This record gives sequence, C-alpha cells and structure tokens, in this order.
Amino acid sequence: MNKTEKVARGAGTPGRQTETATLCKISISQSNYTMSHRHEQGLVSSFLLQGEANALPSNELVRMTGFRSVRDLQAEIAREREAGALILSTCRNGGGYFLPADDEEGQREISAFVATLQSRAVHTLKALKTAHEALQNIDGQVSLSDLEGV
Repeated sequence: MNKTEKVARGAGTPGRQTETATLCKISISQSNYTMSHRHEQGLVSSFLLQGEANALPSNELVRMTGFRSVRDLQAEIAREREAGALILSTCRNGGGYFLPADDEEGQREISAFVATLQSRAVHTLKALKTAHEALQNIDGQVSLSDLEGV
C-alpha cells in the first residue's frame, strides 16, 4: 500500500475501549471511542492512512487540510485525540501521523506510540519537578536540601 491509498477502518473494531495507565504514581484514565462513520471523523483523521509506513508528514497534512501552520495542525490533532480519535505519530523515517493498522501490526504500532508518550511524560515530569523546586527557592528562600550540607 502506498501513501496515496486510503484504507477504511475495520468494522470489527470495538466501539469503546477503556485503558488505565499508572505513571509516576499518577493514574490516567483514557477512553477511546472508535469512529465508525466517516462523517464522525475529525478533519485530520479523515486524511490519515493506516499503518506507520503510510505516515503523512506535518507539512503535507497542513497542505492537504488547509491549516495555516503546523502549530494549527497540531492543535487540531490534540482536539481530535481528546475527542477520542486514535491518531498515532512517529519520528522514524521522516515522521508523520497515521491511523493504526487493523492487525497485529496495529497493536505493535499502538504499543510503540504508548511507549513514546510514556517516555516523554517521564521526562516532562522530571523537568516539571526541577522547575517547581526552582520556584520554591525564589527570593533567597532556603530549602531543606540547601541545609543538608550545613
């Protein structure tokens, strides 16, 4: 299948799946609602192809969808994901956005996407912790960690 072929999502996909992930002692519940009719799909997801091999780069999606910028495209993808669209992304082979394949390959693609997001989340939480600690020490305030060497 090449990047210009459009593949319909499988009709056998469950209508609702719920997953709960625990990451750094934070419980995150995500409900995924499979879009069964094309008119229910968001703008971006209606252009996406199935499978990582068919990932569409941001620049191409901006052109295809008519968004003014990659930033506007990313905002729409975030909105569609919040509404339940399972839009995957990859940085490999030039990167891009795609829908998961219907078979075991799709399960692998979703697992890889989840692993990438978990890794990003861990790094974000570490950066957040550092920034939060810096805010606590503003204006010469002394923290307990500053006093450990005294």
